[in-house]
Amino acid sequence: MGNKTVFSGILIKRVSLLAGLLCLTIATGVSAEQNANPCADDTAKLCKDVPAAGGQVVQCLNQHSNDVSPACKEALGEMKKFQEFVQACREDVGKLCQYTKRETGKIIQCLRRHEDELSPMCKQKMPPV
Repeated sequence: MGNKTVFSGILIKRVSLLAGLLCLTIATGVSAEQNANPCADDTAKLCKDVPAAGGQVVQCLNQHSNDVSPACKEALGEMKKFQEFVQACREDVGKLCQYTKRETGKIIQCLRRHEDELSPMCKQKMPPV
């Protein structure tokens, strides 16, 4: 039983890491193209001195939500939905998908295969097909 608890803790950390990586990618950008990172210009203008680690850039952009571009505002909204999904499905992932490769798409596929077993909150927060 103790091993299962340890494994669930590791799983939760990995899912959280995936969410954090998504947030960091959106906030700091991996490409100069605006389509690749709709918040790049806003980050440079509003949050240039904020460290990228720990979601601080995302917090900064959210604090300046009235000043960010519409595309960035949309990206921040999508990120928030994803974070809510991760939080709502954390226990379901640990219980139903513990041996699934730790990639967001794979985890979502696993959860969809177990749709009848999901908690009501996880079902509600699942991304559309």
